[in-house]
Amino acid sequence: MMKIMIALIFIVFSIYSCKVSPSRSRKNSTTVTIRPADDELIGVYKPDAATLENFRRYNIQNNSTFRLTKDGSLEYRQIPISILDFTEERKNNNTLLNGLGEWKISDKGYIELELTFTLDENNTLNTDMVLTKQFDKYIIYYYLGDPNKDSVAVFIQQ
Repeated sequence: MMKIMIALIFIVFSIYSCKVSPSRSRKNSTTVTIRPADDELIGVYKPDAATLENFRRYNIQNNSTFRLTKDGSLEYRQIPISILDFTEERKNNNTLLNGLGEWKISDKGYIELELTFTLDENNTLNTDMVLTKQFDKYIIYYYLGDPNKDSVAVFIQQ
């Protein structure tokens, strides 16, 4: 009975850690599990060097940014549509989005940012990104597929 219990605990922990802890995460980075004050999250987030290198095919650029503002607005610049919308029509689309949207915090045992990208009057894209922290900076992990295959883009608070 004890072996079954240990195996069950191991399985649950493994599943949880796969979802919220990307395998290529930085050392000293921890998943945020307690809701931070909105003021702490405000600012500009840019892709890290590994994201720029590993996801060139998505056209992520050095000047691709998210800006979280105090009033819950999201400003995004040079964000490739292909990382946000995986539909066939966008698969090889290199369009870079600039615009406004919204952000809010969701608590699912770990903290996610729920982002809404407004493409035009009739189209929005909604996505969730996992929030982590390293030292005094927040880091947004955005899964681009299977999180067990290092398919995660990293955006660091500037």
